[in-house]
Amino acid sequence: MGKVGYSSVAITPSVGSRMGGYSGRVYSKGVHDDLYARALYVSDGKKGILLISTDLVGFFHMTPIRIRKLISRRTGFPYDAIFVHAIHNHAGFDTMGIFDTGGMFFKRTLEFDKLIEIEKKIALAGIKALKEAKNAKVAFASTFPDKKIAIDRRKPDRLVKYPINVIKFEREDTDIYLVNYAMHATVLPRTNYLFSADYPGYLVRWFEERGYKAIYVNGPCGNVNPYLLKKEIDLMSLPKDIREKLIYEYPGTFEDAKRIGFYLAEKAYNAVKDVEAEEISYVNYKRLDLRLPLDYWSAKKSVSSKLFHDFLINLILTIKRLGLGNWVYSDMHFKGGSRFVNTEIIGARINDIYLGGLPAEFFVEYYDKIKRLSEIEKLILIELTNDSLGYVPNPEDLGEGGYEETLCFVPAFAKYGPQLISRLLKNL
Repeated sequence: MGKVGYSSVAITPSVGSRMGGYSGRVYSKGVHDDLYARALYVSDGKKGILLISTDLVGFFHMTPIRIRKLISRRTGFPYDAIFVHAIHNHAGFDTMGIFDTGGMFFKRTLEFDKLIEIEKKIALAGIKALKEAKNAKVAFASTFPDKKIAIDRRKPDRLVKYPINVIKFEREDTDIYLVNYAMHATVLPRTNYLFSADYPGYLVRWFEERGYKAIYVNGPCGNVNPYLLKKEIDLMSLPKDIREKLIYEYPGTFEDAKRIGFYLAEKAYNAVKDVEAEEISYVNYKRLDLRLPLDYWSAKKSVSSKLFHDFLINLILTIKRLGLGNWVYSDMHFKGGSRFVNTEIIGARINDIYLGGLPAEFFVEYYDKIKRLSEIEKLILIELTNDSLGYVPNPEDLGEGGYEETLCFVPAFAKYGPQLISRLLKNL
């Protein structure tokens, strides 16, 4: 019979630690609600996977590498079967150090000692989940929001078509829910100086208040923000500067985060509550190391975008070589005349449910592309898994400029990503 284990460990650093997610804001001034690492272990009795979700903004490749090595060394659990995911929380600890000008270009501002302590706690969550496994069955459901809670921040008139996915694991002691949606954890604005897990934290709380356990994993939300306006308006009719301020800078509140988190939780719960659970009869996983070029690519062949991309990549690699900013912790390299990054993709299968771990902030439209290529019906995509490589816009969006294109470090993913991920999943 299949087994499922669950664990949660608080990872909130001390008040006064650096916050990640927004420029112009550095040190935290308090804690509104704790940050957590939540771990879920699923096994069919032969093979198992370990999924760890963290209330963090992201991490360079070496952080998940260290976490997985620590878990594997202490337990013998396969390194290749571990997902370490960041929900892209903009109200958490700064795990990368690239959200301020100094840390990005001039000096090492990453609080590395605190990061190592958090890594140990994340690993502990995984180890505890492995030890806590109990007999379980599984059920899956998928639904869509029936009101506007998300918006395509690049093209507000483009529909966000990502479902609310939910897996329910039924154990004798309690039910455990894995919920997946695709939306930036940016309800709370840059003026917030309190640590918080934003709307995903409230989603988990909704289940906990009812005696259940839960874990949230974020989907490909590179171009998806929470919709925080009090009513629906035609944003495209507004001047661009006003439109972008409403989308990127609207001051959400903790009450907004609660409203959205509770809404997603209730939708997920209701979607799966009447689905009959089945035995966990098959679990498998695959992981693929990648060495990707950092060269520019665009279907639109934008000269200005290529020039800026090359300038930024060369600057980052120079900073790393000189040991100045926090890019020294990245897995980007210049060797033998080539600019490249080491990264990975990972996939897992639980019965006929597939999970794809993406190492960057893919735009939400990649869900349909990967689903079509893989021909998988029950598909969950999890961004910022085992790495954080910036944005991956749609090929048709590359060349249009903007913030997301500026921070698209690996355009090759736009060209090859869907095929690589689909092939990995189909081989499960």
